[in-house]
Amino acid sequence: MTDQTQRLEIATVRAEVGSNILSRFSNDAIGAGGIPTESGDIKNLKLIIKEIEDKASVSSSIYPTVAAGLAETVEGGIFLVASAEDDEIYAVWKKVGGVAVDTGKRTLSSQAVEDATEAAQASATASAASALAAQSAAANAAEDFQEIFDADQAAREIEFNDFMNSIGFESIYLLYGAGIVVERQTQLVQRDGELYRVMNASDIPLTLTGTWATDAPKLEAMGDAVLRQDLINGDGSLVGMDGGTNLKAWGSHLRFPEQFASLQAWAASGGSLGIKGGTYSVSSEIAFPFGTQLHTFGDVILDASAAVTLGNFPNSCAVRLGGGSFSAMPALSINYLKGAIFLTFIAPHGLGVGSVFSIYNPTDFSFCSFRSYYRAGEFCRVAAVISPTQVRLTKPLYTGYTAAAVNLYKMNGGSFALHGSLKVIAPEALASVMAVRAQRLIDFNITGLKGYSKQSSAAIELEKCFNGEGHSLVAEQGLLSGTGNDYGLIFSNCQHMRMEGYFSASRHGITTGGYGDIGSVPCREIECSGTATTTFEGSAHAVDTHGNTEYFTFKGNIYGGFDGGGNHITVKGNVFAADDGIAFYHAEMTGYDRDYSGVRVYSDTDPAAASRGVIDLGGNNTSSAAADTVGGVFDCSGMVVYAPAAMSIFKLIQRNSVASNIRVKLDGAQVAQAAAGYESVRATHSGGTAFARTSMAGFEAPGEAAQVHTASELTGVFASGFVDISVTTAQASANAVVNFPVGIFKDAPNVTASANTTSLGSTSVSANTNTPTVSSVTVTVKTGSLGNFGAAGTVRVFWRASTAR
Repeated sequence: MTDQTQRLEIATVRAEVGSNILSRFSNDAIGAGGIPTESGDIKNLKLIIKEIEDKASVSSSIYPTVAAGLAETVEGGIFLVASAEDDEIYAVWKKVGGVAVDTGKRTLSSQAVEDATEAAQASATASAASALAAQSAAANAAEDFQEIFDADQAAREIEFNDFMNSIGFESIYLLYGAGIVVERQTQLVQRDGELYRVMNASDIPLTLTGTWATDAPKLEAMGDAVLRQDLINGDGSLVGMDGGTNLKAWGSHLRFPEQFASLQAWAASGGSLGIKGGTYSVSSEIAFPFGTQLHTFGDVILDASAAVTLGNFPNSCAVRLGGGSFSAMPALSINYLKGAIFLTFIAPHGLGVGSVFSIYNPTDFSFCSFRSYYRAGEFCRVAAVISPTQVRLTKPLYTGYTAAAVNLYKMNGGSFALHGSLKVIAPEALASVMAVRAQRLIDFNITGLKGYSKQSSAAIELEKCFNGEGHSLVAEQGLLSGTGNDYGLIFSNCQHMRMEGYFSASRHGITTGGYGDIGSVPCREIECSGTATTTFEGSAHAVDTHGNTEYFTFKGNIYGGFDGGGNHITVKGNVFAADDGIAFYHAEMTGYDRDYSGVRVYSDTDPAAASRGVIDLGGNNTSSAAADTVGGVFDCSGMVVYAPAAMSIFKLIQRNSVASNIRVKLDGAQVAQAAAGYESVRATHSGGTAFARTSMAGFEAPGEAAQVHTASELTGVFASGFVDISVTTAQASANAVVNFPVGIFKDAPNVTASANTTSLGSTSVSANTNTPTVSSVTVTVKTGSLGNFGAAGTVRVFWRASTAR
């Protein structure tokens, strides 16, 4: 059996040969000779027609005498006798009762017909009888020709149809097996890499027994010849969805569901699969193995909504991608620090370039203290094999590991790629069965995948997957299922993900999390973009990063607020608050590194009713952080907040952590809308160490009532204004107290003052300030000579108070 490359080369040649055969059949001259094919020479179309014409004129042989024709003709047969007349070819006789009977029919020569017609048309005065005579003669000749032609036509049709059938096969093959029914001779049966057709039309329809000894006598092997027909008259199954046709796509030889007894058997065959657009009912799990390349031709829907038998879905999903397992590996030879790039094992590792393995700490709470199954570890990929016991990684370790505390496992995973559009609908009556679950996929692409769950646990889950991407995804979960999950897209113990699309759920449209079995490492380096929403039915935020998450990024629009657990979290775009008015909420924090800079925030409800802020960090939550020593920068610089009903905007309370390097950045942030008398910023601590610094350069909060700060250092804060001070000629100076907005200064600010005039009457005037406090400063206007003012009046003094930095 030729390999795929050889078959591809054969297919290319056969395609050219097939096109040449069709061209020669239609266009060759009569005398061009036969057209060579695998089964022998065939005649061209003009030659076949010529033979029919010849058959009409000579197939019954023109006898010289009536007696000779009578002797050679069977009873009831017709025979032709040469005519003695110059304008006739032959006379038609029939043998009846052993006697020759003249039918009276004559065949005129072509010249006689032409002469008769021209004569009738040449004379305007020719008699009608002459014209009718000429027409009758021509008609008789045509009638004789037709009678003989009809006698031979059936044979010609058989020959022609045999030829056409010999070059035409259906592009979707039947997979050989018991009970398979072949309904047409153009259908092909595939067995052990070879293709067969039913030899005799009389055997159609043919039901195969599955016993080759019984079926083989009725089947004819077609070999590679069928590829020619696939390439000439393909139905699209060998053509890519995008980018036009190409040789690789033509030669891929996709397998379609029609070749299998069930959708499940088709999917399980893996490799290069194709499926035509349409809706397919599903009553049990469909599993695509590693290495599957799934091509859809049109929008495909796998609909399990009516399924009711839980046992038919052993992996709690309607469609499973991948699967696999983990294999134990030798232990690390030494302890390793964060950033290590070479790893050495105590025994041969058995890894190759590109292999993915897991460093996994099975101890409960080994990653953080929020949940027992948040366990330390990471996935590693081999860049180079240095020796049987040492490898170089593609990236440095995220963190350090004690060799005795961790186990190592090779991920027995693989790839999957979707080419086209696939929608999977989960069962409506089975709450624990999601639409799609992908497990241990490596280097995969699920672009075009859509998962829908009306009232089950989730739409799409990616579990323990490494390096995957997907675009134009849709993951929708409709109603609360009672499972406590209810997610659109779930990342469970995944690393290096890039997903874009539309994600919606009754709780979290997007969430991270995981399990507590082998390979349950933290979720890291996950990038999501697009739109994430919640229906608000579950009183949860649209996007939620749980405590076992690091280096997560979302870009786009969030409808229903963001819950930022874990550490090293980034959000860009627009965030619309949840129905409680909270746009950013924080629980299960393992560190304070957040980048929310430049986000536009919209909130229509007052979160202060729940003692929280629109941007809330530890508002009334006493356990927002569990990592006692991990600090970071909580960056809201450039954020713009529209919250017309809110009384509290930035409510940032550091709880529990003793880290001394937590910094808050509000530089350039703006409160565009808020309720009257609102508190713009509360950046304090309770039960933990004070923020090391809160920076507010360029912060704008018009009409605010107060701020509260307890950071070790407050920078970029300023307040300014003016005060009018009345003076008389009986005074040499006058004072006024300026009160700062409540709480904006943690320490006494620097204050400057200047008067709007330099003299009153004949005396000079100046302004200065006395020692300020955190809440106020006294402004003084006085004469330069220390004498009384030369005239009464009002002096306006402008002041500006600011922090030292």
